[in-house]
Amino acid sequence: MKRARDIMKSADMSNETLVNLYTQRLDAMRKYFSGRRCQIPAGGRMVKLTDVVRAFEIHLWRRAAVTAAHAAYKTALAERDEDEAAVRLIDDAMKGWVRHRFGGDSDEARDFGYSPRKKPVGRAVAPIEDAPVEATPAVNAPAAGGDA
Repeated sequence: MKRARDIMKSADMSNETLVNLYTQRLDAMRKYFSGRRCQIPAGGRMVKLTDVVRAFEIHLWRRAAVTAAHAAYKTALAERDEDEAAVRLIDDAMKGWVRHRFGGDSDEARDFGYSPRKKPVGRAVAPIEDAPVEATPAVNAPAAGGDA
């Protein structure tokens, strides 16, 4: 029985390492078994060498496809992030322009998707009445008739 440390774990290896390892095995199979009809025991059954070679080739092709798709995905994400920054800058400028041109609470501004500005929420201030202002003595002012 194989010990756990003897079993190759592809999850622990990099893609480059696996591609090199599988390519090496394919080259060795072609070198030593070319033109021979033989079978290899795998998973409790006998597998033809041509099927083994084909399995390795398909696996390597699919790994290459995944690598290419992953690179394209990363490129698309980077391009999307650049575009997002540019669009946000333009959108912020357009918001001010639309509100200035049509009014912040206008139907046109709503059509653009800009909601009216929120009214500031704060402490309510009592209205100032027109009462006469009483003169209050200054706190540190010198007393009348005295020297400072």
